[in-house]
This record gives sequence, structure tokens and C-alpha cells, in this order.
Amino acid sequence: MVENVSTLFRSGHQETSFTFAEKATVTPNYNFVADLYLSPKQDVLNYLDNGFPQSEREARVMIFRGAITKPDVIELVVGPLSNPSGYRHVPYQPKSLPLIDRPYSNAADSIGKVLDFLDKKLGDMLFHLYGGRLVNCGDRCLISNFVHQKMFFSITTNISMPYKKVPFPDVTQNSRRIVTSRGVPLFKKPLRDPQQVSPDGKRYNINNRHISYGFWEFDVAIAPMLGPRLNDIRYKKERIAYEISSQELANMYSGYKPSEYTAFFQDNRYKTGALSKYLVPGVDCPSDATFISSSFKMESSDEPLFNAHAFCVFELNTGIPLRRHHAYRKFVHSFYEGAETIVMIVRTIPTILLYDYTMDFIFYQNGVIETKVTTFVMVATSWYQNRFETLDIEPVVTPNEVSDDPDASIVQNMFIKRLKYSELEEATKFDFNFPKYLTFVNNNAKDKFGNSAGYRLVNNGMTKYILPPNDGNNPAVSWSQYQVAVTKYKDSEPASSNLFAHSKKPVFTFQQFIDDNENIVDQDLVTWVAMGMHHIPQKEDIPVTHITGMSRSFFFLPYNYFDESPGMAVNNAVRIDSVEKDGKTESDKIRRYGSRNNVDCS
Repeated sequence: MVENVSTLFRSGHQETSFTFAEKATVTPNYNFVADLYLSPKQDVLNYLDNGFPQSEREARVMIFRGAITKPDVIELVVGPLSNPSGYRHVPYQPKSLPLIDRPYSNAADSIGKVLDFLDKKLGDMLFHLYGGRLVNCGDRCLISNFVHQKMFFSITTNISMPYKKVPFPDVTQNSRRIVTSRGVPLFKKPLRDPQQVSPDGKRYNINNRHISYGFWEFDVAIAPMLGPRLNDIRYKKERIAYEISSQELANMYSGYKPSEYTAFFQDNRYKTGALSKYLVPGVDCPSDATFISSSFKMESSDEPLFNAHAFCVFELNTGIPLRRHHAYRKFVHSFYEGAETIVMIVRTIPTILLYDYTMDFIFYQNGVIETKVTTFVMVATSWYQNRFETLDIEPVVTPNEVSDDPDASIVQNMFIKRLKYSELEEATKFDFNFPKYLTFVNNNAKDKFGNSAGYRLVNNGMTKYILPPNDGNNPAVSWSQYQVAVTKYKDSEPASSNLFAHSKKPVFTFQQFIDDNENIVDQDLVTWVAMGMHHIPQKEDIPVTHITGMSRSFFFLPYNYFDESPGMAVNNAVRIDSVEKDGKTESDKIRRYGSRNNVDCS
């Protein structure tokens, strides 16, 4: 696919000539990324459910055109993949976008070398004209003003004075910034960790990208820009969801300096899926996990970027019962019944700049799906005085000194310290006045009791996004204003964010999906779930944050979908009944429902 698509565009495209990816810089035209183009949903359903022919497979290709008069970015649908012979613009978005709005590229990152380049080409001229240089300039620098901890310094010798008062930080392997094991071990004798085994082999099956596990089955893929995607998720042959996918990862920083309070990252622009790289067996995933690969056409090469360990799949004993009950009252039959919670997890971990995101899709044996994201961060800190007190989060407006609009303001989070003096003052009540039970039901599918079959959504990862929705960069992430939103499905609304999101002139905003206020009763629905957290750097974040307390998840749980819990059918259950004689317990009868419990690890 990749070779055919690249050849099509290098052989000549209207108005342009193309450069090989390996030779691309900012100015030429080149193929930035190519991925499978997803056919309209109805076409896919007709193929899956109604016996229609499969749609021709096509590619979605993003092209940077830096060599034309008005440099731009275009996205094209190219096909068929068996022999690419034509193309059309991706529907429902502008045919051309300014090149400056493009996603992050390796070629553009080379702009950081511009000072060295200018010094090499123009250094002598600048020295003769202005008496200074841009780099390697000693005390004759053309860049002469520095700011450090609210103080201005005019020359490099002045700004260096504060650093001479204290020793330079340790940057050896013993530095706290270095990620390597150190300190007193938890156990004196290095005994091996507990391990999980599958004594009878794998209980899931993987055929290419199709995964089946008990009553579950679905397809898995990873998009180079957006990240992981699951399609056609079924339980007992019934489609529970058409798609569960990552949409956007966003980080909004706050701080004192412009470099901090203007930091606003939409990570999909850094290629979330392509950065889901090698998963390490025994750490990122259990040693007996099965791995699934990915491949993309990316900017760095005209050959596919191949990753053998993009996903891992494994079963996990969670260590907590799926169900249990112990009846022990006198004069009532005594018994115990319970079953372990065993799940299958599909995992990928993209690393974008300082952030690692562990993304888990968790399938329970009772028809429940959990989607969980856990963050690991190499913290970026800001100079500030620190005290340990209760912190309240409030929005604050800061004059914007770095914008091309002198009257503009920047809105960011500010953590205000308020010391609580008494127990009553510290007690905080959240607003539980309007609890909600969010369920999705099919009004046309009733059981004998008149209940509508459905699934319930529980968002355990919600947080309050307090910045004004129309200020600063916030219009580009208007989805963050809602913990959960439900819209009618449209092919024209494929994702909550756009790779070309622009705070002033966005291609679209998520708010537009809601503002048309369409009827959602008995419609094909899309549920948009937002999860997040507020994080203040602390000493324990050094050198990298740990998993504890950093997970957020949401669940889809059956709601009158089955006649009883499907978990009753698991064959790892244990039932213990007392055998009584003359009113006394004589023995116990143990049933295991077919599962063996002997495991030989020798």
C-alpha cells in the first residue's frame, strides 16, 4: 500500500512535484503520513450485517506542500489500494489549510538550528554592523536581556551570578533526575516477584487483528495520529459498540513564565499512534502476553514504519472476587459461593514528549467493558515558592506579553493556597444534588417485564475543566467542557478534535456538534467521554510519576441487557455446601464447575 501510494504522488501530482520523505525539509512537497481511510459507517454495516460487497480499501494521505506559492496542507483519499489510480479530498473539511497549521513534523523541528545557521552565514556581517553575535558571543551578544525569577539582567555575567552562589546540580547517574533504581531495597533478599501463568494455554484467540475471548470479539487497530481504536465490539454475537477509540490527549500548563503559561499541547499533533512504540515484556505487559504489530507510512521514510510490539494482549487475575456470598446463619443452610475476576486486557502505551499514557481496554466475563488511561510524567516544573496547604483551583487572567495582539489576555489555572483552621472548615461537600444514571437503551427491545435493553456509562475519570470555553486555546478543545456528551452519529463528525485545531480559526469545534441540538431518541448515537486530572508537581514526582492515583477510567455495564449476570456462567466459580447430620455440620462439599485448581510450576 505505502509503496503504491508514494509512487502515485512522486510520479506527478497536479501543480506539484514531490520529494522523497528522507530528503524532506520545510520547503518541498512531501507525503507526511498515510493511513487506512475508514469507509462511511453505513457502508461498513451493510458489509458486516447485510451481505453487501466490501468497500474498496483506500488510503488517507496528508501532504505538506511547502513549494507552492501559498504553502498549505491537503488531505486526500487515494485508491484503490490494490492499484492507486485516483484521489479526492477528504470530505467534511477544507480542501486546503495553511501550512503553519500543520501537525508537528521532524522537518519543522530543524528550525531550532536557525541561530547556528544564521551565525554561519551572516555572523561576520552582524559582528561588523552591530558589534555582536547570535551564538558563542561571550559578553557581546545581540540577545542581551534575560529574565530570571522576576528579575531582569542585561548581560550574561549578571544573570550567572545567582548560579555561582550554590553548587551546580549533580547530573551524574546519582542525580534524582536520572531514571535508574537506587535507594534501600524493599526486601533484603532479592526474591523473585510473583508471576501469573496460564496453565492450560491462552484462552483468547488472535487472527490478524481480530481478537476473540469467551463471548467477546472485536477488531483492533491503531491510527498514526489519533491512537488506538477498537471496532465492531460484540458480546454473544450482539454488537455492543461500533467503535471505541482514543480521540485526543491534551495538556494545559500554568505557570509564571510565558514558556509555561502559554504551553498548551494537543498531543495528536505529535502523532499519538505512531509513538505507541515497543512494549517491554515483563514490565509494560506480563511476560506471557501476546503482541500485535502496527505499520504506518510516516514522514521519516517512504518505507513503512513497523512496530512489532504496538499492542499487548493478556489475561489478568485481578485478585478480587467477581461475586461472592457466605451464608452462615444458624438454622439456615450454610454455603459459600464465589468466583474470581478474570479479565482480558488490550494495552498500548504512546509516549509523547514527557508523557507516557498506558491505555487499557479491559473486557470482563460478565459483559462489562472498562477503558482506562494511566499517565506517567517526566515533570516540567515552574519556579515558585512552595508550602504544604490545601490548594483551591481558580481561573486567572494574565496580560499577554507574547501575542501579536497587544490587548489579548491568557487564561490559565492558578492554585490559591488557603489554610484551613478547623475540621468544619476543611470538610468539603461536592454537589450531589443531581445524581445521574446515564443509560443507553433500545426502546424497541423489551423484555417480559417491559424493561428496555441497554448499557450504562459510569465515568470514574471526570474532572472539572474551569477555564472559560471561548478564551485562549480553549475553543480548540471545547470537548473538555463536558464530562460526557451524546450526539447523533454523522459521517461529518468523525472525531472530537481536528489535527489542524486553531484557537482563533478552528476547522470545527466540538461545541458545534452539540449546538445543532438534534434529537437523540431512537437514533444512532455517539458517546464522547472526557477524563482528566489536575496535577501539581511534587518531590515524589522525581524522576518520573508513579502509577498510584494516576489512573482514570470509565465503564460500560449491561443494564437490563441480560436476564441475569452473564458472570454466572464462568467456570472458575467455587461453591461450598455444608453437609449436615443431626443438626451438625459433618463435612463440606466443594464444587468447582469443571475447572482444575492444581498448577505445577516446577
